[in-house]
Amino acid sequence: MSVRKHYEQLLAEHYDWVFGGFEANAERAAALLGRLDLLPRLSGRAIDLGSGPGYFSAPLAQAGYSVQAVDWEPTLLAALRGRCDGLGVEAVQEDMRNAARVCSGPVELAVCTGDSLAHLDSPREAAVVVAQCAGLLEPGGHLLLEFRDQARALTGADRFLLLRSDAERIFTCALEYGDEHVEVTDLLHERDGVGWKLRKSAYRKARLTAGQVEASCRAAGLEVELRVNEAGMIILLARKPEASA
Repeated sequence: MSVRKHYEQLLAEHYDWVFGGFEANAERAAALLGRLDLLPRLSGRAIDLGSGPGYFSAPLAQAGYSVQAVDWEPTLLAALRGRCDGLGVEAVQEDMRNAARVCSGPVELAVCTGDSLAHLDSPREAAVVVAQCAGLLEPGGHLLLEFRDQARALTGADRFLLLRSDAERIFTCALEYGDEHVEVTDLLHERDGVGWKLRKSAYRKARLTAGQVEASCRAAGLEVELRVNEAGMIILLARKPEASA
């Protein structure tokens, strides 16, 4: 199944619940922007690729950026519009692979967080998107990426992960690794009054490693300023050099 079908049939309606809700994620995003000192200093324009329901778009706008939020999933974009109303965020329903076509101009900051980069077809396609982001940046601008490092394949029982649970829902996933892809099967158990009902869906995402994505940034002419691993998620910050005099 495609990523789009997976979101449409299962994940979109439970997205906030699975990933901890808007407030906690927006607070974390704002803290990361502050920690990395990514406040607007140039044009003040930012683009948020794979924006989802606005976890990064809202803090970007609150920090003073004029934001284009790009995502193809209508349910998540509807949530973003409600949360970012009055903040100067333009929601654009489009695939991140078409960012150059929809972007309104050079940007000071491009972000792609929450493992959105892995929702592409392959590491090669991720490299193309990185290069496209580099082309959108104004001199001195930054690219902020966040993605799960899949260098080590989980095996055996470790392939089964509990993502979220409460009295009414249990959300787990199972992973199968290929050379360039990870097959993800999501399982949602919901109480239906007399017992549990199971909904399931599977999709394929790109298997990315920190080394691959850093190499893509350098190949696109960016200077990598930071690469850290926080709880299995890579945070990578790269900068477009100033134009030569």
